[in-house]
Amino acid sequence: MAASARAIPWSRFVAVGDSLTEGIGDPVRGRLRGWAERVAIHLRQLDPHVRFWNLARRSLTTSEVHAAQLQTALDLEPDLVSVIVGMNDAMARSFDVGTFRDDLVALVAPLNESGATIIMGTLPRDVPLSRLMPTAARVAVRRNLNAVSDTVIEIASELGAVCVDAPEGWRYTMAECSIDGCHPNARGHAHIAELTLEALARRAQLTIPSIDRDQTAWLPSSLGHLRWLASQGYLQVPTIIARLRRRDPGAARRTKNST
Repeated sequence: MAASARAIPWSRFVAVGDSLTEGIGDPVRGRLRGWAERVAIHLRQLDPHVRFWNLARRSLTTSEVHAAQLQTALDLEPDLVSVIVGMNDAMARSFDVGTFRDDLVALVAPLNESGATIIMGTLPRDVPLSRLMPTAARVAVRRNLNAVSDTVIEIASELGAVCVDAPEGWRYTMAECSIDGCHPNARGHAHIAELTLEALARRAQLTIPSIDRDQTAWLPSSLGHLRWLASQGYLQVPTIIARLRRRDPGAARRTKNST
């Protein structure tokens, strides 16, 4: 049974970020769902009047999220905001942890000052895709992912944000990763939503309904993502090469030497 509308302190939930929050890896009926929408659905079981806006867009770094989404988020006057970013920063050859920290503070601080409850989240300390990279690139990506997560934890603590972190000993495997080796599949998005709801429940001393794990099996979820990738042109050879070049510091050099 749903609780009364006064059961939760939030009524306006805005999600900002990149492809993770946009919902890539969790397509449903020709559109993307994702962990943030799953959270909103469950908050509405406690209060059907909760409103939700997902501003997140794929391929953006933290500074790009700041430029494209911050003002819109503030204009919506949310009382709950999720800010989960950093994967595109970590994958860049130019990644610098000091710059990332500055960009993240610039994004989160105004939202925090607005009085909204802020949700932040760490990244996996490794992704299956990195295991296909040359050793130097794999080491760099893992180092960057760790630096992003450590920075998120520090800033969340400084600002009093809700920090969603994976349970101790958890490892990001293909059980929760989609076929692209990077984004979560439906099961992975459901897991992130579950962790987020647990963190919110602790913050507000609530009991929140359990996440629905139906239709989160790996094969149908990943095949659905594969169809979505194809429909978006992600499987075209030039697109694949371009994305690998961004992730692998040695890819451009090897391509040049082979021509």
